Amino acid sequence: MSADGILIPHLTASPDRWQQFKMNKYQFSNLTINFQKLIFIFVLTLAHIMVLITVEFPIYLKIFSITLNAILAVFIVLLYNKNAFTFSFTENKIVQRFTYSSIVIEFDYTDLVSVKYNQFSKSPNVNIFVLAKYNKKYSVKTEALVDAEKYIGFIKWLKTKSTSFETYVYPKGSLLHMRLRQEILGKEF
Repeated sequence: MSADGILIPHLTASPDRWQQFKMNKYQFSNLTINFQKLIFIFVLTLAHIMVLITVEFPIYLKIFSITLNAILAVFIVLLYNKNAFTFSFTENKIVQRFTYSSIVIEFDYTDLVSVKYNQFSKSPNVNIFVLAKYNKKYSVKTEALVDAEKYIGFIKWLKTKSTSFETYVYPKGSLLHMRLRQEILGKEF
């Protein structure tokens, strides 16, 4: 309550919520990857609408095509919202939280099958986590850690939780690949 008698809400998180964020050792998301796809689709849709406006077509075809583009754009935004998530590694488990829904999927560290790091020059670096649960494999694609030192630290930390998963770095022969082999396997290059 302020001096004027106006109730001012305080933006504080509950202790449980704060503890939840505090426990995340590493966290990844796919928001940038999905956003790039979304921008690409919208640019294509805009180009299609511009062609429809400038080319001579009957008006009913133009209205039908623009309506179809609008429905497609709404569908893509809904699909984007459905697939947006964060992927957290806590001390005891791996948690996938979908950003725009209340769905939370928890994995044990023993469910982790492989971790792949793709580092290519003309595309964003990505991590691909493959997990197996209930005899089904889940492949989760997220943004990668930018710094190689952080990635090597992350893999070493994961190896303390479970040693049964495989680690891949693409392209093979890159500096990160050689450093990771040296750190994990103890092999010099």
